[in-house]
Amino acid sequence: GGRDGGGGGGGAEGPRGRTVNLDPGLLSAGSVVLASSKFAPHRICIGEGIWAEQTLIFQSKRFKPQVWTYLDYQRPEVLAYLKTARKLLVKIKALQQRTRSRERPGAENQGGALPETDRG
Repeated sequence: GGRDGGGGGGGAEGPRGRTVNLDPGLLSAGSVVLASSKFAPHRICIGEGIWAEQTLIFQSKRFKPQVWTYLDYQRPEVLAYLKTARKLLVKIKALQQRTRSRERPGAENQGGALPETDRG
């Protein structure tokens, strides 16, 4: 996603400009993190020439953009899609946790559990 809405990751050019934009990143219950080959002061180096930025933070039951968040990631339909994807991720993690708990008694509160404030 570009700051101007044009996208920032690897895109495929269509007859009228970029039609597909793929940004490598990570969706977690608490945030969306994007990877970039471009340095910026708010980005953290995660490998040789690769930087990561926390683009969206999940608070108060919604994803909140940062001042550096690309405009593409601030669009209502993108935020709604990511919220739906996050909801699915949280459900999957809860199912995995229950399965592990049945396999190992006493494992209910070991890793992977979300704090109450992050649920929703």
